[in-house]
Amino acid sequence: MSFYTDEELPFVKKCEGIVLDAINNNKITLFRFLNQREIDILKSLTSEVYLYIDSCGDEYKRAIVSSFEINPEYKVNLIKMNYNKKYLTPNHRMILGSLMGLGIERNTIGDIYITTSNDVYFYVTKEITPYLLNEFRVLSHQAVELSIESEIIGEVKKNYSFKKAFVQSLRLDLILAQGFNLSRSLAQDLIKNGDCKVNQKVINNTSHMLKEKDLMSLKGYGRITLFEVGGMSKNNKIYVTIAKHI
Repeated sequence: MSFYTDEELPFVKKCEGIVLDAINNNKITLFRFLNQREIDILKSLTSEVYLYIDSCGDEYKRAIVSSFEINPEYKVNLIKMNYNKKYLTPNHRMILGSLMGLGIERNTIGDIYITTSNDVYFYVTKEITPYLLNEFRVLSHQAVELSIESEIIGEVKKNYSFKKAFVQSLRLDLILAQGFNLSRSLAQDLIKNGDCKVNQKVINNTSHMLKEKDLMSLKGYGRITLFEVGGMSKNNKIYVTIAKHI
């Protein structure tokens, strides 16, 4: 069990029970949206059954566990939010906060996309769709209307701000300090306190070595990605590009 952290054990036990139910009772289970870490855990536990993973989003996906081959139906809807762009400029946090303000759970919502023309799309479970269509009417005091769409139209906006820096190594504490403009000692304290996740897994080792494209989240501060690792400077420091999610 050392592969899993203490906070992941309830999910591990849930998955183990679902796998046993598939093997012993031929039960098919459709998960709500899972993040990449949860998908990795599920993959590690499903060697004896069939695992199907949706491809609708980039970060959050639905999965199905079955003891036999099936034609998977993931029951996902793509929703477009229609609104007056003259009076509202939505962002991911605003949209997610308003959706969850309706009392729905985070795992019923998949990825949220905003295009370069500020059209908003997001994936939701089919089970929650009728409720959202009826109840989600206002965002930041502005009227909105939802519709079900078949595809995202337009180029998806890259919601990052980039910072370039030289670092001594790819240690977690160093990258966090650079990415969030923190002192190294504060970054270390937050890591040791269990407030940092790397690729959705809690990491409390300050010297954990990162690799390119690793996603880090820090409670109360947001998320960053080690976007690119470049070459070395004359004094042997590594040139990195860090993307902060906005």
